[in-house]
Amino acid sequence: ALWLSPPFEPTPVEGGLRARGIADDKANIIVHLGVLRAFTGRPPVGLKIVLEGQEEYGSAFDDYPPTDPDRFACDAMVIADMGNLRPGSPTLTTGLRGAAEVFVEVRT
Repeated sequence: ALWLSPPFEPTPVEGGLRARGIADDKANIIVHLGVLRAFTGRPPVGLKIVLEGQEEYGSAFDDYPPTDPDRFACDAMVIADMGNLRPGSPTLTTGLRGAAEVFVEVRT
């Protein structure tokens, strides 16, 4: 009820856009498409773009890359799943979170 614009439609606001989830998964895809657009679809290097839609936990990519490593062979990998420290300040993230499965047995 507090939205001043339709939540699923990007709305220009001072300093950017407002929309539900705009800084989450959608932004992670748009950054790669923005690179292609900046080079009019013809970047000076070869690119492979892999889009994976699972969020938080669990994905076909948990097991898939090791079974077909040639599809994922590359010189560098860019994972756009982080934000900037502040708008307008480029930020290089060198480590992301991981996942661990832990089984705990408690006896009382």
